[in-house]
Amino acid sequence: MKKILYTIIIAMTICVSGCSKNTAPQSSTFIPKTSRTKEAGGVLKNKISSVSENTSKEVTLRAISEINALDEVMKGWYADLFQEKMNIKIFGMDYSLPGRENYEQEYEKGIDIQTYRGEADYYDNIKAGRIKNMEPYIKENFKIFSRYSKILKHLKKKTYRKTGKRGIYGIPIWLQSFDTLNKKYEEYCVCVPASSRHPKKAMDLIAWSASEEGIMNIAFGPEGQMWKKKKGKYILIYDWQKKMNSSDKFVKTKSGKVDYSSAQFKMQLVGNRNLGEELLRENK
Repeated sequence: MKKILYTIIIAMTICVSGCSKNTAPQSSTFIPKTSRTKEAGGVLKNKISSVSENTSKEVTLRAISEINALDEVMKGWYADLFQEKMNIKIFGMDYSLPGRENYEQEYEKGIDIQTYRGEADYYDNIKAGRIKNMEPYIKENFKIFSRYSKILKHLKKKTYRKTGKRGIYGIPIWLQSFDTLNKKYEEYCVCVPASSRHPKKAMDLIAWSASEEGIMNIAFGPEGQMWKKKKGKYILIYDWQKKMNSSDKFVKTKSGKVDYSSAQFKMQLVGNRNLGEELLRENK
């Protein structure tokens, strides 16, 4: 009797420790990596650690920036790339809107990304509480933003001196290098307004534009056609900008045959040609 009871106990132990691993239903849906962090009161909360996985429903971000088309959804291979990487569409709004009477109406509807131009514009909006603090997101995704730490530290100190507020509220768009600011334009920053309906998605896009992949796409064009990464090094295949006036300046993309002037990236984000060229120099 004891032998039979012992056998039953062993069988139950194996089932609890092993079989329970297979009780959850299997799904073909990709689930992103998450990190679990404690909030106030000790409650655990899941946070998506990746900024490039296409895991949620499609979102249209309303953006005020120098975009190719105004008051319509952005088109072209950059738009295709945003959908592929982040399930994002961009609705480009008139760049002169902040100085017009209907700006407040549009702000109330929700503006997800905005480029602020100049010291007064930038710091006045921070003081007024109209720009979100990016610092928590930047800390969670520090691997992407670590190369900008010198610049972000400088802006954080200056922001506190000018506004009395702690945090990082914008990232410069006209960087000369990863650690060099153009002093004249250091407050020309891409930001997430406080009225944003999709602040996480907006920051995902800004973070992608600050990543090496984002920089290379923004600076030089489609990966595989214009540049490639081989053994950890970036290699330029074809420089659109240098071919602007040549007979073979037209290049085929998913969106059709285009030239550099019409296909170059028009939205003001973090990545630019200076940073792209710096990445290429690092590989030599």
